[in-house]
Amino acid sequence: MGSLDFEEHAIGIYGGAMGGFNLEYTDLSNDGRLDILGMNSRGQFIWIEQPENIDNTWNAYTIGSILPDGLVGMEIADIDNDGDIDVMVGSYSRGSRTGDGDVDANDALGRLAWFENPGEAKSEWTRHDISRRKRGMFDKFIARDVDGDGDMDFLGTRGNSAPFDGVFWLEQVRSNEPRRNFQPARTQESDEIALP
Repeated sequence: MGSLDFEEHAIGIYGGAMGGFNLEYTDLSNDGRLDILGMNSRGQFIWIEQPENIDNTWNAYTIGSILPDGLVGMEIADIDNDGDIDVMVGSYSRGSRTGDGDVDANDALGRLAWFENPGEAKSEWTRHDISRRKRGMFDKFIARDVDGDGDMDFLGTRGNSAPFDGVFWLEQVRSNEPRRNFQPARTQESDEIALP
């Protein structure tokens, strides 16, 4: 078996630095080139556009923020069935791992949310919060229509929050009337906390 050679290309970013932890790759600018989604040094969720010449500067565009929570996991999918790529995100709680503890809305907690693509990815995205809990590490998602009803659901993992650890399914439920945005499957769950 032969060896593979790789050539390194530095990515210069105009509009902010990006970390290399938990990135996603998709063509948000619809130009046939992969763009990169991740976090910048200010805790904002951004995407950088691949230039025509890969060695030129990449431009950064803001998707949004879930501060004070820190985005850790993400998955790209067309969540609202409008033909463009949206993003499901999750965060880690920085509170106690053995109990709900003494935290409040201003602490970094476990959050589930998704960002709605406006159709022109360089425009303003809309954040939709699903759940925010005292404990939880929501860090891996797989997009699938689990129940075959034509909309996108998510399978995810949750860790460091016993007894709530494990694999979970976020079922997308659509309705004409207002409904609670999150219906937990467990009778016992870590405390829900409002946004700051």
